[in-house]
Amino acid sequence: MTATDLVQVRYFAVARARVGVAEEWLPGALGLAGIVAAVTERTPEASATLAGCSFLVNGLRTFPTDEPLVAGAVVDVLPPFAGG
Repeated sequence: MTATDLVQVRYFAVARARVGVAEEWLPGALGLAGIVAAVTERTPEASATLAGCSFLVNGLRTFPTDEPLVAGAVVDVLPPFAGG
């Protein structure tokens, strides 16, 4: 695996607090479902939070699948936000 095989994963708000980092680089070959699984395996306390999150890949809402992500993609992990 090379740096060109990685995707940037950025965590926001409570997702950042639960995962413990603001961003990290993970293998795009895992697909979004695999990335979520890897993060929850590493950080079990993030599991419930990530289950309620929305995911954007390069700005487009995406649902977790095993389909590989394009190298260099940006994944945003967004927890539900209260609004009013």
